[in-house]
This record gives sequence, C-alpha cells and structure tokens, in this order.
Amino acid sequence: LPAGTSVLVIDDDPSVLELMERFLRKNGHTVHTAPDGRKGLEMARKLKPDAITLDVMMPELDGWSVLTQLKSDEELSHIPVIMMSMVNE
Repeated sequence: LPAGTSVLVIDDDPSVLELMERFLRKNGHTVHTAPDGRKGLEMARKLKPDAITLDVMMPELDGWSVLTQLKSDEELSHIPVIMMSMVNE
C-alpha cells in the first residue's frame, strides 16, 4: 500500500491490534482499529478505509462472516481485505 493510505485493522486480540497499528503507522499509514467484527463493520461503513486487515478467528462474528458482509455491501465491496490469522505457536 502506498504511504498515506488508511487501514482498518479488525482483530479481537489487543496485542495484534497494537502490533499492526505500530507497523502500519511506521510505514506512513493512517490506522483505525476495531476489537471485533461488529465494530469493524460499523467503522468500515463510517470511515470507508483504503484497505482492511481482518482476523479470521474471532468470537461471535468471525472473519469470514465479516468478509461476506463487506463484499455484499455496494459501498464497501471495492475495499481490499487482507485476511489474517495469528496463533501463539
């Protein structure tokens, strides 16, 4: 992504949110974070970011469900979504 783009990071793990935010800001991006899928969808609709990183495994609304909703929304379907999954192994 070119510097200056806005990225929405959706992940239920606070340490991953912090890590992604630090990395993306260091590379010149504007970063917004959401702690779960519902809040992520709400923020995506409000902010219309240039890109979204999305955790696959989240409670309640998992990443695949969020992706389905993003891609079925005419105003959001063009936004690139990077699916991510981190494990403690």
